[in-house]
Amino acid sequence: MIDKKTLQTEILEAPYQPEKWRDVLIRYFGAKKFHQLPQIIPISDNELATEAVELGSFYTADERLIGIYEVKLTPQIWISKNRVGLRNLLRQVYQYDVDGALIVFVQEDKWRFSYISEIRTLDEKKQTEPKRYTYLFGKGESCRTAADRFDKLKDKPIYLNDLYEAFSVEKLNKDFFKTYKAFYEKFWQYLAKNTEYYQQLIDNRQTDEDKKQKPIRDFAKKLLGRMVFLQFLQKKGWLGVSASRKDWKNGDMKFLQSLFRSHPQPEKFHSTALKTLFFETLNIKRENDIAPASLGIAIKLPYLNGGLFDQDSAFIYKIDFPADYFANLLDFFEQYNFTIDENDPYDSEIGIDPEMLGHIFENLLEENREKGTFYTPKEIVHFLCQESLIEYLHTQLPLENKEVFELLIRNNQVHASITAYKKANIINDKLKAVKICDPTIGSGAFPMGLLKEIFECRRLLYPYLRNHTIFDPIAVKKEIIQKNIYGVDLEYGAVEIARLRFWLTLVVDEDEPQPLPNLDFKIMQGNSLLERFGTVKLEDLAKKTENAVEERQPSLGIGFEAEKPLEAFSQDSKEQLDKLIDKYFDPDKLEKDTGEKLDKSEAKKQINQFVEKKIHAFIQACQDDLTYKIKAVERKWESLGINVKNKDFTKLNQKSKEFKQYLDWQKQLAGLDETEQKLLVLQKTEDKPYFLWHLWFKNVFKEGGFDIVIGNPPYRQLQKMTEEIHILQELGYETFTRMGDLYCLFYEKGLSLLKYNGILAFITSNKWMRAAYGESLRQYFIKHSNPLILIDFGGFQVFDSATVDTNIFIGQKAEFQNKVKTCVFGKDFSLKNMSDFFQQHSTLNTHFNTPNSWIVVDEIEKQIKEKIEKIGTPLREWDINIYRGVLTGYNEAFIIDSATRDKLISVSPNSAEIIRPILRGRDIKRYGHEWQGLYIIGTLPSLRVDIEKYPAVKEHLLSFGRERLEQTGKQYKVDGKIIKSRKITNYQWFETQDSISYWEDFFKPKIIYPEIVREPQFSYDTNSIFINDTCFVMVGQNLKYILALLNSRPVSYFFKKFYAGGGLGEDGYRYKKVFLENLPLPKPDNQLEDKINHLVDEIHKQKEDNRETLYIENELDTLIFNLYSLTEEEIQIIIK
Repeated sequence: MIDKKTLQTEILEAPYQPEKWRDVLIRYFGAKKFHQLPQIIPISDNELATEAVELGSFYTADERLIGIYEVKLTPQIWISKNRVGLRNLLRQVYQYDVDGALIVFVQEDKWRFSYISEIRTLDEKKQTEPKRYTYLFGKGESCRTAADRFDKLKDKPIYLNDLYEAFSVEKLNKDFFKTYKAFYEKFWQYLAKNTEYYQQLIDNRQTDEDKKQKPIRDFAKKLLGRMVFLQFLQKKGWLGVSASRKDWKNGDMKFLQSLFRSHPQPEKFHSTALKTLFFETLNIKRENDIAPASLGIAIKLPYLNGGLFDQDSAFIYKIDFPADYFANLLDFFEQYNFTIDENDPYDSEIGIDPEMLGHIFENLLEENREKGTFYTPKEIVHFLCQESLIEYLHTQLPLENKEVFELLIRNNQVHASITAYKKANIINDKLKAVKICDPTIGSGAFPMGLLKEIFECRRLLYPYLRNHTIFDPIAVKKEIIQKNIYGVDLEYGAVEIARLRFWLTLVVDEDEPQPLPNLDFKIMQGNSLLERFGTVKLEDLAKKTENAVEERQPSLGIGFEAEKPLEAFSQDSKEQLDKLIDKYFDPDKLEKDTGEKLDKSEAKKQINQFVEKKIHAFIQACQDDLTYKIKAVERKWESLGINVKNKDFTKLNQKSKEFKQYLDWQKQLAGLDETEQKLLVLQKTEDKPYFLWHLWFKNVFKEGGFDIVIGNPPYRQLQKMTEEIHILQELGYETFTRMGDLYCLFYEKGLSLLKYNGILAFITSNKWMRAAYGESLRQYFIKHSNPLILIDFGGFQVFDSATVDTNIFIGQKAEFQNKVKTCVFGKDFSLKNMSDFFQQHSTLNTHFNTPNSWIVVDEIEKQIKEKIEKIGTPLREWDINIYRGVLTGYNEAFIIDSATRDKLISVSPNSAEIIRPILRGRDIKRYGHEWQGLYIIGTLPSLRVDIEKYPAVKEHLLSFGRERLEQTGKQYKVDGKIIKSRKITNYQWFETQDSISYWEDFFKPKIIYPEIVREPQFSYDTNSIFINDTCFVMVGQNLKYILALLNSRPVSYFFKKFYAGGGLGEDGYRYKKVFLENLPLPKPDNQLEDKINHLVDEIHKQKEDNRETLYIENELDTLIFNLYSLTEEEIQIIIK
């Protein structure tokens, strides 16, 4: 009998035992059919495996055939480096028709258990790239997750989905993070409640308590981040290696856990053991890497460098936690398998990989969702990285067949046409030269993805370069990180996590620990959209100060002392900064190659001093420039007899442009000294509200800019960014509109960072494609780019944590060609097959040459759109008017029920004059409405109501508080409570928020409809009813005819598909006035209109009698389909 504990400790955490494994397959997976003798499978690649056999097969409860196999790997093969080779090997193993495969890979005392899913789809088609999910078992491995999951399958019918769940990486990640977050909350809240620690860590510059406590939360994040990083290093076996060994093998796979359990004072574990480990061991070179005795007798610990263990507040202050905090945390870590190699969309190991750091970033960084930041699924990252690199190579080498690059990048195959020495070297050189930037790097997913793609391409091309040396993966990855990758993020915590992932990708390939490169000046903190501070434009900082040489010491103010007088940035300093940054990246390699020793802290200090000199020289140049302009104007005025010295400007036209400019220059000049002080202080902090693109990355811009800008910029409505919106508006972004979104500015910024022919690849909200605020962005794309790929995800939700419709845009900084490959991914789409789906379903579109809505359609949909626009006339050209319903600003006071109305009228009968029945959006239905007995107090400003004539109404309104009803936008204190009034207008306290000058139209026959619905809900009203501000009213001619069309299936499809600017997923509609007015409807002749009006009247009659109207609505649909002359094929597209 196998119980869960036996399964875990005696089978999964032990070397492979074929007989016991057979029992597991029978009891847990329902396998019944085994061959008497394993069937040998011939394999051609003997470098990877010595033997492959088929053990048997079984059918799942839903009749899907699963093959069972065993593969013996050669001892020397490194699986993480041979994923492509293994995939090719697997195709030989499961070459016969099975729907899935369970495969054991045996390698000495370790073994892997893989589930290959979706080999064959339900329609019997073979998948081009089945997915592999793998558990790592054997000696020294943590197998609790596998044991837990397999135990749930025991003695039960097994369905195909059960296998997928048992191997689910996503579920593991969610479970891990849920507990990890609980530990984070526990650690930081303990610090916040401890008075001593609170005072040591808080930011006293802040007045807001939440912002004041941010350093406390950052402390906890960094502590847990360091602990997680060391879990990955433990997995390599590099911690606690015996000092007698020359290599770095057989270390303690549970070093941290062992260190804690043996520590004599567990309640002081942080201030003693961890402090020694972090700041006096891992970041310090030691003879023979011997660790301090307090961490273990005669053991080695690696020197890591890199910045992760630089001394900070955790070193400065003596901070400790209750012993059970670390005991429970380390026990939690011990339950999981930490795998260093990041999973890709086709090959996943069931364990915690470095990508988990991205999920931590998504959930723990400050107010991420409020800032519109969402973690991008790996399939999206994979697609964007591959497509942007393909476009880059094809742009660089346009004479080469594009399919060659697609084969290299998508399929990891080298086409025969590029195997020649010269051509292989040309492509390799282009890969070595590419400059990539993510201006919102987050946890580093996109640059990490491109690192993998570039690395794999270079590895595949290497045999054809004739270098006569062995391919060095570590050196190549370091070179890619140093020469190709750049990133910026507003959140310093994100920057730290991104650096962590890059360090881990180097650790993957190393047999022995090597010092990590310093990424301080590769992945940097800053606001990508701002290269200015206050009124000072810093984008010219690099070039405007080249020849400034005068020395001047600014007054830096209280609390900031310059270490030495700041001097201007001289011509001789230009090259020194670049050289110093290069040396700083890898000081250990510098010492090894040249013998030069670089003091890391001193080098960083020198780099910052260079920048301070730059800032000083730049401010000086700005002051000189402003002084010159001011003096020139003053000389001119003095020649006209103006007493400038005494500031007697009475004779001047003080409204003139020249005088206003003069005052502005004076203001700028007066503020420059203060600005310099702030800049120099900010330069020493980790949170800068700007980024010096043209200084930090000036070598990139010397060559024209980046080759690829890639990312997932934040989605935030600009109107909600009350503090930043004025600054952003002043920057002069062509895509800025106050009703717009932040990501639009990132599109513009991204293109501006590119060199000519560079590639921009973003995933963002898709609202810019149709919304009014997106018109400026669409125009910008036409003027400044050549869109190449546009994917609309429609109703498919890409982000687990955000209900936002998205798109992928890949474009080139080049002349607009109007040839865009487009595709729609609907709600039934699966990310698993994204690349294949795009290749099979994308079409070439040539209708994006105007700033009107950009709608992604296939050929048939394109025909439909062209047909309806040819036949129809936009609603804005009809004899109608559309108005919004009544906005009160405080419905609790102005919307009343029948009992309140009756009470008011009984007190003052004339109250009935200004009380009208009202409908809300939820009350309006298709061809009717359900009035809920609600009324509005109609004190519309346009009526100029004298409230004194209606005392009962006045008393009712005042019962809600005059201060609350005021339209001043102010806050009032009433009875100790803060009361916020309605927004500021020119109207009186008793009036509604909007003037409603069109109030008479409510008494006319009209169409009424809610703006946001899940199906069209247009209704016809002749009862003089009012509507609230969630609805619209349409008055004019042909109303019943228009009503029938708007409620019809074809016209609702046209609107949703081609004209709706703000859709709500796959099912929602948003009938914004500006978009509805663009909807083309065919003008009727009298006979047709009479017929349709008659059918509308018949529907109303049937509705009144509570009878079914679907058959009449279907008749109307048929008439309307014919109105547009749609073919049967087109009609079927609409119906589906």
